[in-house]
Amino acid sequence: MKDSNPQLVETYYPSGKIKSRGTRVDGQWDGLCQRWFESGGLFTQSEYRDGVMNGLLQEWTEDGVLTLSAIIRNGDYDGPYKSWWDSGLLKEEGTFRRGKRVGRYTWYKVDGSLWRSCDLADESSQ
Repeated sequence: MKDSNPQLVETYYPSGKIKSRGTRVDGQWDGLCQRWFESGGLFTQSEYRDGVMNGLLQEWTEDGVLTLSAIIRNGDYDGPYKSWWDSGLLKEEGTFRRGKRVGRYTWYKVDGSLWRSCDLADESSQ
């Protein structure tokens, strides 16, 4: 019989500040997992189910600027994907299916101007 009691796991920097927090069930990550910069700002948060990343993945700079927002399914990017330069300007946006870019995908330069945009085939539907 498995032990299904959730166990909160936290790690700390030598300074005593929190470094990471997540929950393990039956030895596997499950639920929200978070990591922080030593300065205290949130660095990343992601959702897990049965030890595999599933759900929203987000990352920030040490200054609190969102740099990544993506949906993960069964460990692969699968859904809307956006990333930003450290300045907060959009870097890329599009959609993933089973870990591959599909549909309209757009990349931007550091100054926010369009660099490249293309339509990509959805091979997963074939």
